[in-house]
Amino acid sequence: MTGLSVALLAVLAQIAIPLPVGVPISLGTLGIALVGIIFGAKRGVFIVLMYLLLGAIGVPVFAGFQGGLGMFLDFAGGFRYSFPLLALCAGAGRELAERFNKPYILWIGLIAGTLINYTFGLSHFMFVTGMGFAEAVLAAVAPFVLGDLAKLAIGVALATPIRNALFSEQSSK
Repeated sequence: MTGLSVALLAVLAQIAIPLPVGVPISLGTLGIALVGIIFGAKRGVFIVLMYLLLGAIGVPVFAGFQGGLGMFLDFAGGFRYSFPLLALCAGAGRELAERFNKPYILWIGLIAGTLINYTFGLSHFMFVTGMGFAEAVLAAVAPFVLGDLAKLAIGVALATPIRNALFSEQSSK
């Protein structure tokens, strides 16, 4: 399941729309949220770390079939290296939502993970490009907010049936 999940992340990252600032709109963040929600905090983070490790050693798993250590140093690097935190928040949100029977806690985790991703990504983007805060927000965050909220909603809708199918099948074996 881990290998298939890493492959899914690589495939979703390729479904991307390049933007002039260089940070593409991709389904990668949908995949990160999905593995966190489906597999939980610990395993979700592990899957994302394996994905990032493959990319770091040069396997072209990032958007635009790119890979290599330099991908963590370019203008979008902060978004990439904060992916494990997004998966952690998504997984912890799902786990806490189930424990306390409060579905909205999942959304708190997803929003917190997205804000962390934006914070790391924006900080790194500003450092690499030399842009000021307002200009960087307009270039590297604002174009993504509505799409990211839509991807999170899709992730929430898909995760439960996928999780039920995966784990009911495993428990029947």
